[in-house]
Amino acid sequence: MRKLPALLLLAALGLAQSGARNGIDRSMFDTSCKPCDDFWRYATGTWIDKNPIPPDRARWGKFDELSEANLERLKTILDGVASDHTATGDRRRAGDFYASCMDTISIEAQGTKPVQPLFARISAIKTRQDLVAMLVSLELEDGLAPTRVTNVSDPENADQVIAGIAVGGLSLPDRDYYFRDDARSKTIRDEFLQHVQRLLQLFGDSPVTAAAAAKTVMEFETTLANATLSNVARRDPYNRIHKVDFARLEAMAPAYDWKAAFQILKVPTSVAVNVSEPEFLKTF
Repeated sequence: MRKLPALLLLAALGLAQSGARNGIDRSMFDTSCKPCDDFWRYATGTWIDKNPIPPDRARWGKFDELSEANLERLKTILDGVASDHTATGDRRRAGDFYASCMDTISIEAQGTKPVQPLFARISAIKTRQDLVAMLVSLELEDGLAPTRVTNVSDPENADQVIAGIAVGGLSLPDRDYYFRDDARSKTIRDEFLQHVQRLLQLFGDSPVTAAAAAKTVMEFETTLANATLSNVARRDPYNRIHKVDFARLEAMAPAYDWKAAFQILKVPTSVAVNVSEPEFLKTF
């Protein structure tokens, strides 16, 4: 077994002598700074000086730089297939899809027409049962409800995939945005209310109606946020492991039609279920 480290050392020395790159760009170091005084500055100082944070970003790093470069490459590819009228198959489909997304004039002209079918379904809701049926139907549309059925690795056996109950429903980044008392957080909540009001007005509501609805949205999301784990609590994986059978899942939120949700997704009710946040589910 001792031969392996020796072989690795010899391989490393061979690569160093051959001039092969090892992934460490020493030109990005700031050698004027002692590593024991500020290792961050020592290891990245020159790169930081040459790459200031863009004005439209809150952060900037090598992975952001890589992501932007990849986006540029993808744009070049998609621009090419969108303008290639001889393209067929997947190239044609990709080009047409991209071109339709970039046709902002046509998108603007359609206004709210593309979402009117969804609005019609919402307007048809008259009872709690109608609401539940609507939410269940949305399981096939990436789960627009605050919770949805998904697939997860079994926390007790990574070789198995079981059902999972995901939680969401928050527009702001995490639960603490709804409860912090500092001035910035209060401003964010005020701006969120204004944002929701503007959206509703664009869909045709009067300013008064839109403002009242925006407050309702905030109250609803705050209730969900109060039952959501904090980011700190979520870092402990055991806080998000709660394996139950189907009967116990139904008991947590009996008003929801779990049988219909599992049926529409073709998930057998015999499968184990991990409920990441039981308190959230009870509140929902």
